[in-house]
Amino acid sequence: MTDKSGRPIIIKRIKKVHAGAHGGSWKVAYADFVTALMAFFLLLWLLSMVSPDKRAMMSEYFRNFSIFQESGASAVSDVNKLAAKSGADMKIAAIKAQVNAELLRKKIKSAVERKLKSMENQVIIDITDSGVRIQITDEEGSVMFQKGSAQPTQKAKEILALLAENIKDTNNKIVVEGHTDSVPFRGEQI
Repeated sequence: MTDKSGRPIIIKRIKKVHAGAHGGSWKVAYADFVTALMAFFLLLWLLSMVSPDKRAMMSEYFRNFSIFQESGASAVSDVNKLAAKSGADMKIAAIKAQVNAELLRKKIKSAVERKLKSMENQVIIDITDSGVRIQITDEEGSVMFQKGSAQPTQKAKEILALLAENIKDTNNKIVVEGHTDSVPFRGEQI
């Protein structure tokens, strides 16, 4: 084959070779790893620049974080408030809170043992970093709610009444959590 001037036409075929099944995806994973590593070292560097007092206050803020704090408050403003307190004041407050939590736990446990003897193993009371935790659990043949129902059983009402009687005079804030079964709820709205 030749062109109009009589020169031969040369066709060059280039065969592209791929790097295999995984191609260049390892590069993306490596870039993510290096970015995370850089962020980690940046965090370490920033923490080394903070004074030990402020670092301790920041740690205290996150250790005692509460969902009841004002919305919009920042960790920095709370750290400054905490910094105004002396270390001894914080230790005394923590000890008082621990003692109050233990007294409340004992009070509720004693009431449950006295008044709900048959259901005492369904009420678990312990102390966490957040305060006193009371768990009401189901047991074989003794459920708190019937399947697919939002109405508490008579046993659940007895437990809740006893708990309400024992915590009504405390100044503690209360968080209520619940878990459900997988049976669809059919209310009157349908």
